[in-house]
Amino acid sequence: PYVLGIDASLTRTAAVMIPPAWELGDWNALRWMSYGEKPPNRKELSVLEYERARIERMVRTASELVLFAAGTPGDVRGYIENYGFNMGGASTHQLPELGGIVRYMFLRELDVVLEPVAESSARKQLLGKLPKSDRKLAIELALAKAGAPFENNDVCDAFTVGNLGLAMLGLTSLSLYEGTQATLDAIGE
Repeated sequence: PYVLGIDASLTRTAAVMIPPAWELGDWNALRWMSYGEKPPNRKELSVLEYERARIERMVRTASELVLFAAGTPGDVRGYIENYGFNMGGASTHQLPELGGIVRYMFLRELDVVLEPVAESSARKQLLGKLPKSDRKLAIELALAKAGAPFENNDVCDAFTVGNLGLAMLGLTSLSLYEGTQATLDAIGE
């Protein structure tokens, strides 16, 4: 099957489609996308206008992901990053709302059930050992060193989610264990 990895975020969402029998490191065989749009300005809108604008923005994000996946010729298995929260991040209800909208639209439009995966598990699958901090940067540096031409760290995270999906399906997945220590050294871990 094709394996779809999704990094759903309120700031910039990304997806990577990995084709069947992907030859590890053949980055040109992958398709990916990144989508983001400015959030509505809460101060300029009434409560109802803000809620409408916020929900419509999440629906547009989900629609972009569905459009990306819709052109895939064949069976698609989809994986989506589970919700991670940090102190400076989105409110605790908005990210699950986005994930729910994305999951619903994939089921309704494409008959694809997106399976949630923990980002930490996806990163460990790729790197083996994770740094104590700057994990996103470690993934981005390791993939760049491996030749991945991804334009931002959200696409890197989407690939990492899809890569774990390959492993969960019993397919060959990319592991960059050899370069992990060099990557950790580069970011000072």
